[in-house]
Amino acid sequence: MSFYNPPKLTHTSIPSEILSAETLGTGLSPWRRVETTLMTTATTMRLAYDACFAPLGLNLTQASMLSYIVEFGPTTQSSIASHLGHGRAATGSTIDQLEQRGLVERFSDPDDGRVRLVQVTSQGIEMAERIRELDLYVSNELRSGISRAERRALASVLNRLQLNMLRVLSQDHVTTDLSSTDQY
Repeated sequence: MSFYNPPKLTHTSIPSEILSAETLGTGLSPWRRVETTLMTTATTMRLAYDACFAPLGLNLTQASMLSYIVEFGPTTQSSIASHLGHGRAATGSTIDQLEQRGLVERFSDPDDGRVRLVQVTSQGIEMAERIRELDLYVSNELRSGISRAERRALASVLNRLQLNMLRVLSQDHVTTDLSSTDQY
C-alpha cells in the first residue's frame, strides 16, 4: 500500500457557506437545524472526496461507479444506476467517461445480445486499488475522534431520518401542521 499525501483544500475551493462557522471560530453554530447540518456535511464530504480523487483524474461519482463494477462484476447500465441511485442518462455519461479512459468497457450480454454489459478493464482494476486506498484515508479522517458507539448511534438516527423522508415521499400530498414542528 502506498502512502497517500492528500491535497490541501484552500478557502477558495470551499463554498463560503461551509466556511462561515469555521472561519468565525465558532465551530458548528447551535442555531443550525439538523437538515441544514446534514446537507452541509454531505456537501463537505463530497468536496473532500472529489479533492482526494482529483489527482487520479476522477470525482466521487466516477470512483464509486468503478468500485461498484469491480465489486459486482459485469452488469447493465440500468443496474448500476439503480444500485447507486443515479439517473440512467447520468450513469451512461459517467460510463462513457470511464470507457474513454480505458477503465471500463461495454460488450453484448452473451445470453441476450440486445443487452449491453459494463465490465472493468485491467487498467480499471489498478485504478480501483488506488481508489480503495484513498477511500480508506478519507474514511479514517471522517471518523477521527468519533467513537464506534457514536458512529452506531449516528447511523441509527440517520436511518430513522431516511425512513421518515421515504414516508414523506410516499404520501400523495404533504400537509404541514406548524404547531407540532420540532425545529431541532
